[in-house]
Amino acid sequence: MSTDTTTWREKIGMGLIVVSGIILAESYWQYRGVSEFLRAIPLLAICFISAAGGGLGGWLVGKTPPLRLQAMVAAALLNFGGMFSFQHMFETSSRLGSAERLLGFGLGALPGIILGGVFIYRHEKRLKAQR
Repeated sequence: MSTDTTTWREKIGMGLIVVSGIILAESYWQYRGVSEFLRAIPLLAICFISAAGGGLGGWLVGKTPPLRLQAMVAAALLNFGGMFSFQHMFETSSRLGSAERLLGFGLGALPGIILGGVFIYRHEKRLKAQR
């Protein structure tokens, strides 16, 4: 078991992933009809903005260059898929509970979560082989 502490850079990276993912999705969904600025942004563009934020957050979370690249890919895929499914599934709905919204985001984020889990498993396996 590792005794590493979480650095500020990693905390900022995780915060960026969350803000550019679920918080951006929630804001876009809630205020798209109210805000003229958000109404002008197409769904695919907001998904790419979310993926870029996730990729940057993933880069901040990784400790070594190979891990940074893996975290960037997983976080970008997580945010893009989550945002796209969230908006696509609930585009026409006006009343949803928070559990339904989180489920919609989670379904789309599942490929990124699985990919991130595979990367972590491979990294831990490689570390064990080096010992």
